[in-house]
Amino acid sequence: MNGHSYLKILEFLQSTDVQAQIQRSIQQGRSGAAVPISHAAITFGFTENQLRDWETRGLLKPIRREEKGRRLYPVAELDKLAIIRELMKVGFAPGDIPPDIDRMWYEALPVEDRQHVILPEAQEDVYRYIIRRIETIYHRHLVWRCYASRALLFSIMSLYEDAPNAYLGLILPFENDISVRDVQSLPRVGKSLVGWLGQTRTFYTFFTPEPTFETPSSYQLQAVDMGEMPGVVEGGRDAVLITVPGGKVGQLNLQPENVRLVHRLLEPLFEVRRDWEHYFGYGMQDVILPGMDTASKLPDALLNGIADMVVRLGGKTAEGEDRWVLSYIALPEDNYLPMLQRKLIVRATSERCRDLDGFKIAHYHHSLCLRAFLGKRVVSRAGLSQDDVSIKNNPVEQGLGVVRSNIAVPVGGEIDVPLGVLYVASRSASAFNDEDRRILRLMARIVEEILQTYQERQKLTMNFLSLMREPSVVDTAFREFPSEDDFVEEVQRILREIQEESQLMPVREYAAPGKEPAITCIAIDIDDQDALAARYGDRTLRRLSLAVGLRIRQLLQALIINYRSYNLYYIGLGRFYLLLHDVTLEKAKEHAGQLRKMLAEDILLGQSDLPPGSALQLSITAHLGITWHPYRTLKALLSPLGQRSIADVSSTIFQAIDAILQLGANKGGNIIYAWDPEIGNVVPLHLDK
Repeated sequence: MNGHSYLKILEFLQSTDVQAQIQRSIQQGRSGAAVPISHAAITFGFTENQLRDWETRGLLKPIRREEKGRRLYPVAELDKLAIIRELMKVGFAPGDIPPDIDRMWYEALPVEDRQHVILPEAQEDVYRYIIRRIETIYHRHLVWRCYASRALLFSIMSLYEDAPNAYLGLILPFENDISVRDVQSLPRVGKSLVGWLGQTRTFYTFFTPEPTFETPSSYQLQAVDMGEMPGVVEGGRDAVLITVPGGKVGQLNLQPENVRLVHRLLEPLFEVRRDWEHYFGYGMQDVILPGMDTASKLPDALLNGIADMVVRLGGKTAEGEDRWVLSYIALPEDNYLPMLQRKLIVRATSERCRDLDGFKIAHYHHSLCLRAFLGKRVVSRAGLSQDDVSIKNNPVEQGLGVVRSNIAVPVGGEIDVPLGVLYVASRSASAFNDEDRRILRLMARIVEEILQTYQERQKLTMNFLSLMREPSVVDTAFREFPSEDDFVEEVQRILREIQEESQLMPVREYAAPGKEPAITCIAIDIDDQDALAARYGDRTLRRLSLAVGLRIRQLLQALIINYRSYNLYYIGLGRFYLLLHDVTLEKAKEHAGQLRKMLAEDILLGQSDLPPGSALQLSITAHLGITWHPYRTLKALLSPLGQRSIADVSSTIFQAIDAILQLGANKGGNIIYAWDPEIGNVVPLHLDK
């Protein structure tokens, strides 16, 4: 390529109209990032042979996994194809186009637009190298995806008085000069970022090149002036609220403070609107399950990004400096300790204080963060003295100049114990008004959601080896107790033996009813479990169930000589079944009476939220049921004449236990019901007499 062609190309690329057209082509190409050669050729109107030829000349550099492997065209190469297409449209030959045409394009662009250009060396690293891809996607893309969806949701909730079962949508147009007032002309808006709240309250965030509806008559539009956004001409940008409660526009809440809040929330999104399609458009997206290893103290990229976003939301001063100079997120180091003994540790920071990750905050009376954490209140200083103990000799503020105001916002704590604290500092006095506090409270909620998600996600792999060894055991605290499945299996095993007449003593007639071989079960159920759970919580009820099971086991050792041959089955919260064999019905009644009496003694439960060594003392009672199914009756049911299957009979036995326990519950508990073979019915026992 000669120098004359180079200058003509450079002059061509500097045209604003050409730049706009190339940008449109780039966005079209990026919608299918890292695509095969056939897709790239069709998208830009070239032939595959042309692309192969340009690759040979060094004009294109697709990704090839091996020498004759499949070609993939990443975003940077698609951008280059968009530039080549525009050059060829006006008569430039491929031989006139230099291999570094993307670099020329980069230099021809205004400085503010260069951040959206992906150069080949960076793009190749991102797609080829695993670690680089992880760092790029996780550190940048995920932060914007997380923030955008929450900011759009908060905006909808701020602008609209929520109505049950209503669709609510907020559309952010890419272009500045679009003014649409009805659904029919909505496609004219063009490229847009959409936040959509469905009837189930599921929220969707996505990019669309042309928002439209299959049935426009079902929807109404309302334009909301968001005020002066960055780069917006003629005074503002319209955000369009879509709603369909009964086919009418819902009740908008356009109070100035609400509109200003939405303005602040959406401003960062408009600043990166050129990346909307990159973050939210079509094509394969990396599937990321972010998490935090609290033991390793490693920094978290997502939370760091949220801390950066907090500084960004603070806006700029008249001199163009950040109004808020730093932000960090501090979390408890020792969650197992009582709140007053916990220390906070900085686990995520904004860019200016990245080296402070891991800094411990341990002095309650001096620390703004700890006072906010323990008091569950927002704590701030509007005019800080440089001798203030909360910042004096504090490395967090070192190197930032004079800090005139700061604020600490609890993360969570509206109902339960806070999960941490969001801290922000400013060089300006009184830098946190009510509008700023609203913003920071919402950002604290985003942090809370992320932390709670991390905690729940840890359960995905928690006790993984135990799951592999014992796939039927969910709550490992009860692993020593056989389960309901084990109970049914044991009953069915006995029924099979009865049916096959194997390993059984001959069925004899006894003079006294209740002394013949039978499947006898003592069922125990704690009284008033609903009231206990309502007063003490489900976790305490779980600990109580475990304590009752262990007490019953101890009692069995005293009641039954060969107790090890008897299984105590854990059926559910507060409910246990004891399957007896070689025990008469009268003896089973005697055992049940002793169990009821001993269970009525107070139980001490250790509580994680009480000081070490403390315990909760509970007084409980239980209702018991005794079912009795003689082998003689079961054998008749299972015979060809009885025509009952083992599954049918075992189900009948199980239902009988439920029914007899329900009788005890209906009577107010602290009672035993048992089968009486003489009258052929269930009767209450009065063993105290």
